[in-house]
Amino acid sequence: MKKSLFVVMNLILALTQITVTWRLGIGWHNLGLALSGIIVLSVFDIKSAYISAFLNGFFLDCIQGRLLFLYLLSYIACVVFIHFVSKMMNKRCLMAVIILTFILSFAVEFLQYLILPQGNSSISFILTKIIFPQVFYNLTCSFLIYFLYKKLWKKLKIEKERWYY
Repeated sequence: MKKSLFVVMNLILALTQITVTWRLGIGWHNLGLALSGIIVLSVFDIKSAYISAFLNGFFLDCIQGRLLFLYLLSYIACVVFIHFVSKMMNKRCLMAVIILTFILSFAVEFLQYLILPQGNSSISFILTKIIFPQVFYNLTCSFLIYFLYKKLWKKLKIEKERWYY
């Protein structure tokens, strides 16, 4: 029951991404709150992250009218990747969240621009002007969401475990 609060919070992040951050975006970029929330939740609890990835991906794809279910598939793939590498990382470590956010944000953005081409642009333009700034925004979001989830996780006393920075 307590862990479902994090799924609801990720849905709120996805709703915020759709409604608020589209207006606050800089150029092509906006805050990737849904992806960042899913990555951080995956580090905390993998089962809740699967549910959140499905719900957020389906929600974002339906709102944007995408038939390919790009968000749904990419969010679930991110959680599967984190599930496989979770045995090699320290749970709830901020450095793990940052590294995973960098890798997965880059992969999601790169695949998105491969599947949905943005005109006749060179790869250097796409990397420097589109993908890396978006990865930076997602890193910033993950950093902030990590501390929010960490504080809430401790406050709810879900389980006691040593925290690393």
